[in-house]
Amino acid sequence: MSENEYMNELLCHLFALQVCTGVWMAENEYMNELLCHLFALQRRQVLCDVTLITDDGKLSAHSAVLAAASQFMCEQFQQLTRTE
Repeated sequence: MSENEYMNELLCHLFALQVCTGVWMAENEYMNELLCHLFALQRRQVLCDVTLITDDGKLSAHSAVLAAASQFMCEQFQQLTRTE
């Protein structure tokens, strides 16, 4: 998954979270700030707990963000935690 695809997918799920929780800040401000902070953490590899390996190399990531953005990734993490 490219960086743009990752950010777009994350943005969609964060919007859904706002809808579900009923927490409405200025939508663009909240989303932009949250995404910027999450991306900054990922770039600095702060709290990253998984490494994705692709044909293009490796990418450190946050499992909670990946699980929220992808049902497939959520299921993979759930399987891993069941076997440990």
